Amino acid sequence: LVRISRGLYQHADTNVDVHFIVDVSRSMTAEGKWSCAAMLAASLAHLAMRQRDSIGLTLFADSVIEHLRPRSTPDHHMELLHALARKRPNPPAESARALHEVAELARRRGLKVLISDLYYPEEELSRAIGHFRHDEHEVILFHVLTLLESEMPVSGPIRFRDLETGEEIVTRAEAIRDEFVSAVNAWQSEIRTL
Repeated sequence: LVRISRGLYQHADTNVDVHFIVDVSRSMTAEGKWSCAAMLAASLAHLAMRQRDSIGLTLFADSVIEHLRPRSTPDHHMELLHALARKRPNPPAESARALHEVAELARRRGLKVLISDLYYPEEELSRAIGHFRHDEHEVILFHVLTLLESEMPVSGPIRFRDLETGEEIVTRAEAIRDEFVSAVNAWQSEIRTL
């Protein structure tokens, strides 16, 4: 966080807006993924507040679910933490369109921290990140995946269910593991390049 945003600190006499953009779509409910994302956002928000930066939060799925504009008061920090802790429905999201809505809501130049499993078509994600970059924001992506989603450390017959669409596939883990891991590694490489 510090290394990437250092340029903002060197050129600014005022504090930085740090805006956390956190995916709350249905796929983020898998195996502790939401807990990891929420804890990451809360921890980084705490660090930003200690540096006297303004913090904001947008929760999104297929559209914006909740939006808190950046502020630097202790009450606002607590409001952000409550928003992360609150139970809410997790709608499906198969598109990155909501990120354009977020970019329009959060126009003030600053650091945008996107925390998501990034299950979006690559072109859509690229255009959404481009929207933030066009508005001269610094962007940091945190790609949150479970061990099952990245390495598939299981054996035998397995039923995969897409949390976004409900579609199911039954197969043997050993039959697809190598190709699966290779595809995930290629996908993560594309995201790093983006």
